[in-house]
Amino acid sequence: FQAWKDEGKTIILVTHNLDIIREYADRALYLKNGELQAEGHPADVISLYQNPEKIIHDFSNSPAKITSIEILPDEPVNTLSSLKVRIHYFAQQKIINPVFGLAIHKSDGIHLTGPNTKTSSFHISEIQGRGFIECHFPRLPLLAGKYLVSASIFDNTCTRAFDYLDKYIIFTVQSNNDHQYELIEISPQWSHQIAIDT
Repeated sequence: FQAWKDEGKTIILVTHNLDIIREYADRALYLKNGELQAEGHPADVISLYQNPEKIIHDFSNSPAKITSIEILPDEPVNTLSSLKVRIHYFAQQKIINPVFGLAIHKSDGIHLTGPNTKTSSFHISEIQGRGFIECHFPRLPLLAGKYLVSASIFDNTCTRAFDYLDKYIIFTVQSNNDHQYELIEISPQWSHQIAIDT
């Protein structure tokens, strides 16, 4: 796929495999009984496909928008290596004490973590214009697999959402240990004691 995209070729893919759509598609269409239900960014269309009854909030007139999300480095990372999630935003007006959040899901939908700047005691006094915020995981404990990142901007009470991008971007983790098949790397310390008969 990537080689064809690099050559500027248009690829039309018809599939129900959501992971392939997330990884390769720039734009997605959701058809039901031959009728177009949704069109747009793959994450948004997949969200509608999975939850057609879900109320979709309209953030088009919001004073603060997430313009993009970056995963750094932009390549598969190893378990326990460093990873940054960079959230780019644009605020049309001054927003006092905003709260940025993100969520990481396994590709099968399991919610793994959902930190935000408020629960992390990282205070942002205000935002206006363009900027970005980074969430840094110095030693990412995730094992091999594909993971989805959501991002949000809320007011200081976390009751009003300015913007929310659900499962917007995907990243890949390569495990350093071929014998572990769980979700996270936990490094326990083992000990052994020989009982002494008395």
